[in-house]
Amino acid sequence: MKKKLLLFTQKMDRSDDLLGIYHEWVRFLSEHFSSIEVVCLVEGEHDLPKHVRVHSLGKDQGRGRLTYIWRFFCSIISLRKKYDVVFVHMNPEYVILGGLLWKVWKKPSYMWYAHPARNIRFFLAHFLLSGAVTSVKSAYPYVNNKTHVIGQGIDTLRFIPGGKHTEKSVKLLSLGRISPMKHIDLLLQAVKKLRDAGRDVTATIVGAPGDHDATYYEEQRAFVKEHNLSDAVTFTGKIPNVETPAIYRAHDIFVSLTKIGFFDKTTLEAMASEVPIVVANAAFKQILPEAYRDTVMFNNTDIDSLVRALEQVMDMEKAERDAYGAVLRKIIEKEHNILQLAKRLSEVLHGKDTYKK
Repeated sequence: MKKKLLLFTQKMDRSDDLLGIYHEWVRFLSEHFSSIEVVCLVEGEHDLPKHVRVHSLGKDQGRGRLTYIWRFFCSIISLRKKYDVVFVHMNPEYVILGGLLWKVWKKPSYMWYAHPARNIRFFLAHFLLSGAVTSVKSAYPYVNNKTHVIGQGIDTLRFIPGGKHTEKSVKLLSLGRISPMKHIDLLLQAVKKLRDAGRDVTATIVGAPGDHDATYYEEQRAFVKEHNLSDAVTFTGKIPNVETPAIYRAHDIFVSLTKIGFFDKTTLEAMASEVPIVVANAAFKQILPEAYRDTVMFNNTDIDSLVRALEQVMDMEKAERDAYGAVLRKIIEKEHNILQLAKRLSEVLHGKDTYKK
């Protein structure tokens, strides 16, 4: 029998550049539950089935933290008879606030977490949880018998291959929040080095800095200006999630510069779009075919390592590069598509232990 779900997420807005994908998670999950109550900090544009209701904690209305907490407790109490199980996306604070009540009420609680941060909030939440859910084993900082590994959720009907490019210029793409841990500075140095060596290469940087990363962002823009790269590097700012499939298809190579501990959905979206990737994250060793690992993986602290990886993909014959892209899409279709994630996650939330590690 289908259960009733209470789901917490940061934002429910299909147009958001970073979090819009989770609107689709809820839409696909809705097929596996009799009802879903979504509680979010920010409610934006959404188009969800009738048995899914969205409740805002008030950040979109300019409310403060005390209001969020008050509305949180009002929500979990007033909706108590409308949910059987709780799912929290990436916010240990909600588990800390509500975990003891959910235990008293015998309502299992689960949290999706895919980030290297290990702090007191994370460990408190992990202790209170019935189970933890993550994409790959290396993305969860404390794997034990509570941990379920279920893959990521990429919509392979939206992220599809496009026209194959025959232009001489090679278009690189980085997409996501701009911050030091994303190592955009390394990509810009690589573009300079490649162009100095006579390579016809450009880069598009899609995304915006977080509140604490404005200085880093301005430093990267200054680097571009200082080294006369304005014609080669484009900063687009934020682009709504619904528009990103076309962005991937307009580029030749996706550059993923984050280290292990993350399992970036943007890299997986590029793979679904059959865009060749070069990647620093050692977690991708688990999914990339052995034949490509030495070619496309690099050290994100070593500019020469990144340049080598880019050159090796750039120097592939067109047929070889297209075949690499096709292999990447098959990986997503098999292990990280959104239909499969919704099915696996619903099984975990219905109490099955199939994906425990």
